[in-house]
Parts: sequence; C-alpha cells; structure tokens
Amino acid sequence: ALEAALADLRPGELEVSIVDIWTENGRWPHNTFVSGYQHAAKNPWIWKSMYYASAFPPFMAVLNLHAHINCFDSFYRRIKEEDPALVVSMHPLCQNLPLKILTKMGGGRRKIPFATVVTDLGGAHPSWFHKGVDACFLP
Repeated sequence: ALEAALADLRPGELEVSIVDIWTENGRWPHNTFVSGYQHAAKNPWIWKSMYYASAFPPFMAVLNLHAHINCFDSFYRRIKEEDPALVVSMHPLCQNLPLKILTKMGGGRRKIPFATVVTDLGGAHPSWFHKGVDACFLP
C-alpha cells in the first residue's frame, strides 16, 4: 500500500524496494519471524507470552544483542547493496539494528533518513518506537 501511495504521489519519480530483511537476510532463528508470528497468532497464549516478554526492556536488550551478533553483517551487506536514500521500517523489530548499520555506514553519524510507519491498529508494542528515528507515523 505504501509503494502504491508513493507511486500516486510521485509517478515515475521514485524507485521503491520492499525488503523483508529478517526473512531474506536474517540468520536462524530471526529468519523465521513470519512463520513464528503466524503460529503465535493462532495460539493466543504464545502470542501473549511473546508480546509481554519482548516489552520488558532487559529481555529486549538481550534480543537486540542476539540480533546484532547474528544478523549485523548480512543486514549491513543488504542495506549497502540497496543504497537507500531513505529507509522506512514497517516492522516493530526493525528499528534498532538498521539504525546502528546506517550510523556505521555514515562513519559514526547517520546520514540516511529513517522513518517508522506503525501498522498496529490496536495497541502498538514498545518496540515500534525508537528515539533515533527521524519520523514515526501512527495510524
């Protein structure tokens, strides 16, 4: 939907790449987020456990560290290959690591703008919100 809206606003002016970086470039278990979420959505007790555990800052810090160790290099290569003028995240777990990568790519200072589009219509999980983004859009 975002790609179509951009095409309507700026026909022929923008090149949009939609990348599911976790599935396409993450290593196990990160590359199973989609199937894991689908399974959790069918099992409310699993979904609730995942939601509340990942909303606990120390737990999220461990998850972010594991993602950094496990996925930084492959994410870095992919983002560098895409060579974006702007990064838009539409996934609640896709703020922290891409922001670190963009900062490294900028020599310690992020030069590529980063925006988050929150797609949760109910209650947005805390992982959607990162103080380092340039813009955060809410429904």
